[in-house]
Amino acid sequence: MCSPPGPLPRAHHLELSRSPTGRGAKSKVGYEMDFSPSLISWNLTERCNLACGHCYMDASPIRANGELSESECYRIIDEIAGLFPGAMLVLSGGEPLLHPDFLSIARRAASHGLVIVVGTNGTLLTVDLARQMAGYGVMGVGISVDSVEPRLHDSIRGMPGSWEQALSGVKAAQQAGLQVQIQATVMQANRQEVPELVEMASRMGVKAFNLFFLVCTGRGQKASDLSAAQNEELLKELVELQPKYPGLIVRARCAPHFVRLTGATDAGPGCMAGRTYCRITPQGEVTPCPYLPVVVGNLRRESLAQVWNTSPHLLSLRLESSKGKCHICEFTQSCGGCRARAYVSSGDYMAEDPYCLYQPTGGLEAIKPISIVWSPEARERMEKAPVFVRSMAMRMVERYAREHGHSVITLELMDELRRVSQR
Repeated sequence: MCSPPGPLPRAHHLELSRSPTGRGAKSKVGYEMDFSPSLISWNLTERCNLACGHCYMDASPIRANGELSESECYRIIDEIAGLFPGAMLVLSGGEPLLHPDFLSIARRAASHGLVIVVGTNGTLLTVDLARQMAGYGVMGVGISVDSVEPRLHDSIRGMPGSWEQALSGVKAAQQAGLQVQIQATVMQANRQEVPELVEMASRMGVKAFNLFFLVCTGRGQKASDLSAAQNEELLKELVELQPKYPGLIVRARCAPHFVRLTGATDAGPGCMAGRTYCRITPQGEVTPCPYLPVVVGNLRRESLAQVWNTSPHLLSLRLESSKGKCHICEFTQSCGGCRARAYVSSGDYMAEDPYCLYQPTGGLEAIKPISIVWSPEARERMEKAPVFVRSMAMRMVERYAREHGHSVITLELMDELRRVSQR
């Protein structure tokens, strides 16, 4: 069972003195970084038609009071698009398809040039709805499937028939031309099924399989988590599974030390919380990620620019060194440890990640501040990558180029990185 250090409220408001902006600042290892978010997760509603035992939102069928109005959502979308053009916006919940203004919000965001992906349990996704979403500019969906066995999935999700409906949702999205990824949260009940889940995802022809490693927040505090040793074993298994399914992207989520096990320090960006990623709650609060319940601002009272550029919590995640072995680890930049798991375990989001078994050597990564230019051919290839992974893939390639002294990204360099990553 997960064991946080005492009762965890849904969000902690921590008081620190304000600091100057962190955009364009030097990172923990001393080189210039752009800390603009490439990914924003927005929990549109707490309402959900399922009752998952590991839900970090503690969602329920009843819509909570105080959720943002349609006009407030529009204003926030306009801010996001103005500040971070082309960012990926994940519309989630609860179950976002239950939000009364879901389609209009998605259309508004897509019309502003944001890359829109919807995180859903899939049970409400019909072909007609999926076609509407595609017509409004939604690029893809992430659908949760936690088991290859209907009975176990239904048990985890708290509703009979949810497995069949989720798979029907996958097919509906594919028929509508949406890019699809399947995602699962791993726990003791389904750990042994992971290879079969990957195989099923490949067989269904989806773009990616995301395995989320449980962070014990919300109802997840009562879930049966894996041990650190079991996590390490499973991450190694994912590394071995990827070459078997070349048409499927296999990824670990909330396990940034996966980077170390791939055998290359350039496979980052590791933990993105507060650095290139943030979450917006249904009430407009901002947290570094969905699993780190530290409120850094409220978009009803502050602008997104003010929150992102001046929050002392976000700046500390970008600019301060982690503690313990994460502080001296040579993977501190490409991994950094899961800040949410550190917080849940110790109450300190800068503490070392208790789920990483690696003992660092103390040699920090050296990264050169080289300006990067993409060749037209390389950029054209990158544009063909699934929207789910494009921004992360670009950062990975740019990081590899800097570490190896290249200022121009070419097709040859991308092929070289692919060969290195598959070793």
